[in-house]
Amino acid sequence: MTNVYLNGRFLMARQSGVQRVARRIVLALDDLLNEQPDINNKYHLVCPEGEMDISLRSISTIRLPSTGQRFEQASLPRACADGLLVNLANSGPLTHNNSIVMMHDAQVWTTPKSYSPAFRLWYKSVQPLLGRRARKVLTVSAFSADNLMSHGVVETAPTVIHNGVDHILDAAPEPDVLDRLGVTSRSYIFAFASAQPHKNTRLLLDLAKFSDAPEIVLAGDLPDNASPTENIIRTGKISDGALRTLYENALCFALPSLTEGFGLPAGEAMTCDCPVLAAKAGALTEIYSQAAIMLDPHNPKDWLSAIQGLANNPKERQALIDKGRKRAATLTWARAAETLRRIIGETLEADTAQRAAKAS
Repeated sequence: MTNVYLNGRFLMARQSGVQRVARRIVLALDDLLNEQPDINNKYHLVCPEGEMDISLRSISTIRLPSTGQRFEQASLPRACADGLLVNLANSGPLTHNNSIVMMHDAQVWTTPKSYSPAFRLWYKSVQPLLGRRARKVLTVSAFSADNLMSHGVVETAPTVIHNGVDHILDAAPEPDVLDRLGVTSRSYIFAFASAQPHKNTRLLLDLAKFSDAPEIVLAGDLPDNASPTENIIRTGKISDGALRTLYENALCFALPSLTEGFGLPAGEAMTCDCPVLAAKAGALTEIYSQAAIMLDPHNPKDWLSAIQGLANNPKERQALIDKGRKRAATLTWARAAETLRRIIGETLEADTAQRAAKAS
């Protein structure tokens, strides 16, 4: 029986989109293995020391007494030396040659100002090495695959596994968040704010300045020196249940990013029957153009016009909801896990064939 190890460092990192993707794929893979056991391979989640808030049935867990880079670059490769190592959160050990790595985007190269100098230096040093040493590189969109190729991070085209977006339905709605924020159903636009320049929060702040702009509910951090108008409502830290409620009750969701490797929040919104306005940028066009209103990320007037169109035309809004629901139904974590399991199986079958050829 062959050992398949999953790099569990994502459990100890701040839960950004990358860590959420890794967690959800592992959970979906565990469900798949529970329903369809793998009699040839044994799966293990290898974790650093510390609290571990993930419950698995078919994937065993291995705890190592280290954290951070020491865990990933020293303890992890030693513990996984006898098997295939799968890294789902951009990074992995440089000394483990029998590995698969998922790189979510190339934004350290395309939008360097969104990251600290230390982060840029580390990623620009490590990712090309991982890309060359990994047996297979995965990513989340054709756009990200092209960017990773064009910046020399990988030499051959990565295999695309689209993210799932159905996790948002696991959280029970929390309707009291509307009263807490002082908003009513269909009266506001929902969006995420970020200090990272490529998230383009400035467009939302400019949109709010129009006299006929609706209230805009923002989750996340504002850019430095931002001066939000009175119709900007900050959520503060919110739970997944509150997030679901805000999607379900918004007039629409706005995602004006200048680039995205996938754009997970747009899919979450579609899952919650919330119509989506998205920028014509990055992977957003590839993933969502058939189910969202696609707009110029530099023109807030276009966004206001689209918002007013949805507010004044319920049939148009409902048609967009229907398209979004249909698109979201194709983006599931179960499908992502099935694809990952197939890729792992193909990689291990290649090993078996190679050993058989050497023996003959």
